[in-house]
Amino acid sequence: MTVLSFDHRIQSVKVFSYIFIFLLPLLLNASINIGVDFNYEKDSLNLFSVKPYISLDTSGFSVVFQPNLKFIDTTLPPRMLFKNIVGMNMQSGYISYENSIFFMEAGKKSMRWGEGVSPLLFSGYLPVNNVMYGLKYKNVEMTCAYILLNRMYTTLNDVVGDTSTTKYHFNRFISAHKIEFLIKKTKIALSEVALIYYKDGESFPLQFLNPLNVMYVLQWNDPDEGNTIPTNLFWDLSLERQMRNHNFYLELLIDDFQYDNPPSDMNEPNHLAFTTGDSFVIGDFDIIMEYSIASRWVYGLYAPAGRYTAYGFPIGTEEGNDFDRVYLNIKRNIGSYSLYFKGTFKRKGEGRLDITWPSGGGFREEEFPDKNFLAGNVKHYICPKIGFGYKTEKMELNVEVGDLYEAGTGNSITANIRFIYKFLGSN
Repeated sequence: MTVLSFDHRIQSVKVFSYIFIFLLPLLLNASINIGVDFNYEKDSLNLFSVKPYISLDTSGFSVVFQPNLKFIDTTLPPRMLFKNIVGMNMQSGYISYENSIFFMEAGKKSMRWGEGVSPLLFSGYLPVNNVMYGLKYKNVEMTCAYILLNRMYTTLNDVVGDTSTTKYHFNRFISAHKIEFLIKKTKIALSEVALIYYKDGESFPLQFLNPLNVMYVLQWNDPDEGNTIPTNLFWDLSLERQMRNHNFYLELLIDDFQYDNPPSDMNEPNHLAFTTGDSFVIGDFDIIMEYSIASRWVYGLYAPAGRYTAYGFPIGTEEGNDFDRVYLNIKRNIGSYSLYFKGTFKRKGEGRLDITWPSGGGFREEEFPDKNFLAGNVKHYICPKIGFGYKTEKMELNVEVGDLYEAGTGNSITANIRFIYKFLGSN
């Protein structure tokens, strides 16, 4: 066992003393918030979670720490419960800094890029480990994010005709960049995301760390097809326009676009998703109306490691693919109280993010089927909900009940109770 000498220990104490002296003025001026978030949810899941949190904000710096204790049966991470009673993961744990022209953060948190109730690019459905930074100048803002995903032990392909059972350990990583323009009351954002996957022992492709690389062009022009870095690429366009009491928005996600018409590669269709909506005010009512649609194969890939998932869950919209959805939210605030109604109508086909592909990865066994939307046995869901909210400086309470109806199957009651209490807070 190695034992530090007395001199080394003295040097370590000095280093920590200097760090403490540097941080002390910041901590004395810090805004500190300590609280706990209780949440019970019953629909397709049955979940109770407790999320204590602490945050410190000072001089542009912010530190957030929030573990997540989960009880009862749940399929959300972590799937395994200790003694079938409790599981734990980190909801948030990150440090950030921001000023008028620059921001940077590192740690674990939920990311949302895009528009609407459940954005198509990063929905924030589950927290991810990431490093993010950005620059802002006048009406232009550029953001870059690097996300470490879970490793996968899987076959190289999941394609009709590939009978190989050999599995490999794959490292998985996301490189994303976005540029936003604000022109009067219109915001336009262009994003590009690459999910990179490579086997253990292969070198990490450093070119994907370049924030100015157009990754699609980089992949398209690779002269050596046998040496192409395996990636799943996405382009995303979002637009937001404010007009009087309305905030119109739309988002278009392009997973893959076929340039040939008709498609020449095994009849492969375009892989697209789209959201449009309007958030507006009528009298004392806040209203959101939204429509989302996604094609059958969007987010998927012939290679399991390249599918747009983390720990088996969607990174994009939580609905996955092969669906369309109409969403309505009407809310009335009365002082500290609020009443609201939510309604969802959804159609869901048999498409899944983990489905076996007809062709790809060098295999051309089957053509893609003609039906690219709402394939197979289509399920219809209607889910109306009513809710009550109460909010003060120290606490927030929301109670919501609803009825999830699936055509041909029947009804099931949904419920959500959320209580947030702040023990300590300073402004």
